[in-house]
Amino acid sequence: MRLKVFEAEQDVHRPQRNQSSADLKKILEDPFKNVDSNMIKTELRARIYKLIKHSIQEKMEAYEVRKVTVRALKYVCDMCGDTVSEKFSLIEPSQQFIGNHREIKFLRILTRLPLLGRVFYRIFFDKIYFNYEFIVTLLECSEHINTELSHMSHSLDYKKEIGELREEISANVYDFVQAKESLSNQFPGLVRFIKTKRASYHLLEYQLKQIDTFEK
Repeated sequence: MRLKVFEAEQDVHRPQRNQSSADLKKILEDPFKNVDSNMIKTELRARIYKLIKHSIQEKMEAYEVRKVTVRALKYVCDMCGDTVSEKFSLIEPSQQFIGNHREIKFLRILTRLPLLGRVFYRIFFDKIYFNYEFIVTLLECSEHINTELSHMSHSLDYKKEIGELREEISANVYDFVQAKESLSNQFPGLVRFIKTKRASYHLLEYQLKQIDTFEK
């Protein structure tokens, strides 16, 4: 049963490729004239960060990500938008939100206190949930953008720049996968619970949308 719920989570989260491809193509279709390779990559990064921010907003509107997490995600995208001349990197500015494992371990110790333990456990759980949701959202967005870039790169004139940008995004994807695995290894029980909770909630949202569609 749990496996089916996890599979359902993947189905619910699977991007609508045709729509996303059209959005990405629209953003990238403006021609670059009389500019060098570095300027092209700078402009591409700026557009990709904006598209990721837009994808995050769509996930929030679809109730896939909580508002508290979205605020942090958008802040990271805005920070990256100020450094488009540098390599594509969502992981570095994200460290201020997900990199403080010492704080998490300290909260875990506080959960053992008498009387106040339950209060600190709630804070501890919310922190783990936030970290997992934050990491998974940026991981999904980065993977999706990279896949779509691969699909449409053959139809663009600046294939070399697209290829180099995809390498930068792939490095970020690897870092987010590592961060996700690290969180899962440190707190396996909580992460399994969070996965099940998210999958159940998203499955319920999907069913409600289907009912609404059938009703119309």
